[in-house]
Amino acid sequence: MCEEEKRVEVTEVEFERFKAEFERMVGLFGLVKYSLTFKHEHLEDDRLAEICADESSKIAIIRFTTKYGVGKGYTDFPGPEKIARHEALHLLVNRMVWIANGRFVTPIDIEEENEAIVTTLERFDYREPLTESDEKRKKHETEILIESMKRDF
Repeated sequence: MCEEEKRVEVTEVEFERFKAEFERMVGLFGLVKYSLTFKHEHLEDDRLAEICADESSKIAIIRFTTKYGVGKGYTDFPGPEKIARHEALHLLVNRMVWIANGRFVTPIDIEEENEAIVTTLERFDYREPLTESDEKRKKHETEILIESMKRDF
């Protein structure tokens, strides 16, 4: 493999950061009914991560790559936190996909899950924090959100 197409190892520290962010997002989204299993292993097709979730059993297996490509033909490694957020969003819409793939799906089934996803996402403040006080406010709002979601379940 030439220098411009090399593979870089993903460290255990990056894997732990990935897991921590994924678990944080699961908490924020209220997806606490899932049993999560994390694996740090080689993935085919230059994928950085993947999730396989079974809606019936509420079991999710989340895989994070051990290597990624850099150089010619590869995009920049976005970092473990961003990758974890992306995979957590897949878990958020997992039920919708499961319903849509069902044999006897009604428009009401899809609409109810659509509304559940929108309700989850609208709880978030999407503005970037500008100051330390904004950061503290955001942390406090997140804690309140988590507590309200715990009461809902």
